[in-house]
Amino acid sequence: MILTFQQSGPLVQNSTPLDPPTPRSGLLGLTLVLTDEAFAAGVNLRQTQGQFGEVSWLLDGLVQVYVSIYDVTDAFSADIWNFRSASTRTAPKNSRIDLTSGAGSFPSGLVHYQYSNAIDLFFTLNGTNVVSGIVTGDFTCFRGCTFGGTLVQSVPEPASILTFGVGLLALGGAIRRRRAA
Repeated sequence: MILTFQQSGPLVQNSTPLDPPTPRSGLLGLTLVLTDEAFAAGVNLRQTQGQFGEVSWLLDGLVQVYVSIYDVTDAFSADIWNFRSASTRTAPKNSRIDLTSGAGSFPSGLVHYQYSNAIDLFFTLNGTNVVSGIVTGDFTCFRGCTFGGTLVQSVPEPASILTFGVGLLALGGAIRRRRAA
């Protein structure tokens, strides 16, 4: 099961009491890939690194997590191995995944990723498809920018399924011809 975040508006720079909030450009990405069995049964995912305590890795059923920021000063992307590893260039100083869900439902909890010392990115999921969050620390969002959006379940495109089916038929035909020869 693939759950993908779709941002619903611009980043909004938090303001001082005298200034109105300022919209900023920037695209944020979050993708969670769960096994079908994990989605159907529900999940209890935990990962911590850095200030949240000792490194833990309890992500059974999570195949991939992918976070990204584009069109801001310090754009980056990271996947599940960046959350786990401290040896890569994009390794987080602090990271955390704390998600739970019931059988067949959207997860609730948070995904946090700190990129170097520059950016903190938080996604908060509420158990429905609604996601909110905040990104702080770079020159674009120095007071913190809030954002919102939804999680959507990705469904294979009919063309992909058709292509896969045609490939299986061709493979079956090749095997049949080989046996006949």
